[in-house]
Amino acid sequence: MKWGIETKVPVFYADGIQGTVDFWAYENGLLSVLDYKSGRNAVDPEKNPQLLTYAAGLIEKMGIEPSEIRVGILQPFSGGFRGHEPKWWVCTPQELEAFKYEATMLARMAADPFVRAPLIPSDAACKYCAAKAFCPAIEEKMREELAPGTSVDLLTQEQRFAIMARAEVFRAFLDAVEETIKELPDHLLEQHGWTMKRGARRFEWSVPEEDLIAALEKLSVEPYKQSLKTVSMVREEAGEKAIEGMFETRFNKSSLVRKKGK
Repeated sequence: MKWGIETKVPVFYADGIQGTVDFWAYENGLLSVLDYKSGRNAVDPEKNPQLLTYAAGLIEKMGIEPSEIRVGILQPFSGGFRGHEPKWWVCTPQELEAFKYEATMLARMAADPFVRAPLIPSDAACKYCAAKAFCPAIEEKMREELAPGTSVDLLTQEQRFAIMARAEVFRAFLDAVEETIKELPDHLLEQHGWTMKRGARRFEWSVPEEDLIAALEKLSVEPYKQSLKTVSMVREEAGEKAIEGMFETRFNKSSLVRKKGK
């Protein structure tokens, strides 16, 4: 058996770029490639481009000819106890070659300054994309499916399901647009009929819980009411001066609101 951890392998579609394979093993014609993920959002190994790229890199670097390729994800913080077992997907060398061809074509297209690569919105592709607030592909889809004047009652069943299928992409797009607007100066918001509304005020304890409990007991205040009492509860019982310096005032996240009459 051949195996390795933290192995650097070439990325076949980009010269000079390498990837790091967390764990791999090769025995009796089976190449296994395993990647560790620390996040809680489940990652699917099926047709996973990162894992297939690693597999291709290992084949090139190690000079092996597997008859079967197995790629997997080990994600202990996702899926409860099942997260401690790898999730695998198996493919043939022919399927890997097909992936390499497609990935190479897409990479060349992306690098060509005279070619505009197609933008294809999806939950997975748009989730962490910093450009989604300006994505013309998402905007085009929203214009098609959420055209001005469209009534829910007039939508066909197929249209409703099509909109729901892209709901997360649309929400992410709108959220990203809102965040860019929030960064604008007040006079521009005012010009377009919007304003920033400060979030609700809240009080939080600013001392360690053990010190807080000792201080409240000195004031003859029971610290708990099922859970640790809030600042407001204790302030009603003992008065604000009695707990001065033990809490701080914070505000919830500001929100963007449309001014009345606009």
